[in-house]
Amino acid sequence: MKKDKFFSIMVLLTCIMLHIKLDAQVSDATIKAIEQSSLENPDRSKELAGSLDMSALNNQQKIRVLFALTNSSNVTGELDKTLEYGGKTMVLAKKEKDTLTQIKLYGILGSLYQSINLNEKTKNYLDEAEKLMTAYRFPDALMYIKGNVYYLKGMNYAHTLDCEMAIRYFSRSIDIYRKNPSKMSAVNLKMAYLNKGFCEIELGQTTNAAQTLELAQPDYNGAADANSYPKFFAERQKLFVKFGHAKIDAKKEQYGISNALLLDLLNEEQRRNTNFTRTEVLKQLAENYYHLGRYEESDRYEKMYFAEADPENRKQDDLLNYLISENKKISEASIKKMATKEILMLALIGILGGLFILYLIRKALGYRHQYQKLKKDLFNSQSIKNQ
Repeated sequence: MKKDKFFSIMVLLTCIMLHIKLDAQVSDATIKAIEQSSLENPDRSKELAGSLDMSALNNQQKIRVLFALTNSSNVTGELDKTLEYGGKTMVLAKKEKDTLTQIKLYGILGSLYQSINLNEKTKNYLDEAEKLMTAYRFPDALMYIKGNVYYLKGMNYAHTLDCEMAIRYFSRSIDIYRKNPSKMSAVNLKMAYLNKGFCEIELGQTTNAAQTLELAQPDYNGAADANSYPKFFAERQKLFVKFGHAKIDAKKEQYGISNALLLDLLNEEQRRNTNFTRTEVLKQLAENYYHLGRYEESDRYEKMYFAEADPENRKQDDLLNYLISENKKISEASIKKMATKEILMLALIGILGGLFILYLIRKALGYRHQYQKLKKDLFNSQSIKNQ
């Protein structure tokens, strides 16, 4: 009897252990599916994540799911959700000392803040990522992550008009992408070449820029094989390379040649029903026509530029308002639990956030002021020539 009872207990324990093991396997398979679809099919990724019981997962599994949700939200442009999931992932990643996830998160959050021109906040996140990278040994298969951080730092310096530093970081990312070829690295390599080329244009290095832009050209022939670039990326990249060459012509004061490329770009975008370069093309056309002394056409394209740029600025304003609102909620919820020293620290963070917003507003207003000053200076120099 005792033997039968012992045998029954052992069978029961075996069944329980088997059940736990099967559950773990199912959960892991689901998590892998969530991760794999986070970039290619973000809606499916979110749907699968919603079917999980998060309380049944360990911290490492939670990190994987939350990071996938951060990626999915970033892809679908839900910046508020990106911040929400990114914040939750970061808390767990720090708790578990998951350095790689922290590096990837700092990159995503840095890119997000860069998209709304909060360049100082972007720099802080990317500096944190770079600091962690110095003590982390990347396996070859993940070296592209290091390249991504350098690429984003290059973009940050480009946004703050420090093109010399930007080129250094783009070059570092290019070295990594070239030494660690993969489908993802191939796309990022072309992006790094493109933005390096634009920085060289800003510095007046037109010969270097033309060569770099040719390296940015995707080798895409419409094939759908596994090694080809995504069609969407290839088409977009070709338009930006063409725009880069138009900027080179403008830098050389060959405004007629530049305008021919720019007008062709507008027609091409209209045929494709895309809007990748349109705003920047309108801005360049306004400047080119002014240099040519064709002021009515310059004013027409300037008005079109501001009309199309304003909605983008409003999107940035909406996100900024969301960030302010979320910070306020966090502050109100935390004040009841915080000591005086912590409250002062929160106030300091609020002040710094306000400074970032003021900086953004000043930058937005500054372009209009600079453009009007340029027009005035050009008009005065044109008058002197005519005299």
